[in-house]
Amino acid sequence: EEVLDRIRSMPLEELERLVPSERAVRAYGWLLAGRDAIRNTIAGLYNYTLGWIGTPIPLAYSPQPVNVHQVVDELFKVQAKCIFEEGFFNCDPHAGNVLLLDDGRLGLIDWGQVSQLSEPQRVRFARAVLAVAARDEPLVA
Repeated sequence: EEVLDRIRSMPLEELERLVPSERAVRAYGWLLAGRDAIRNTIAGLYNYTLGWIGTPIPLAYSPQPVNVHQVVDELFKVQAKCIFEEGFFNCDPHAGNVLLLDDGRLGLIDWGQVSQLSEPQRVRFARAVLAVAARDEPLVA
């Protein structure tokens, strides 16, 4: 409870610092891959030489960090396509209905509550989204 209150009271700039940048996530992934390459090279050399006599060392691969920036971008693209191009949307969107698959793809589940938007409704919604993005308070109201 206390932690949640502290997070709620943080300014946006401080909250943004808690999320690693896309560049930092990518760099961390490269660091893990480099570490694995060094370890696996040594393990491979051992397995090729002494590993024939003793127990071979298995190769290891670190799981890559999830690039939250790419996940969010992909999720927004999918939702935008559904709403603005196809004219339908999931009425029950929440994190429990989004799966991050092992191969990095997103899986969207539980489409039991779906609604459709007419062309004029999509145009109005698009104008509202653009107004919010431009921080145009009179147009948003």
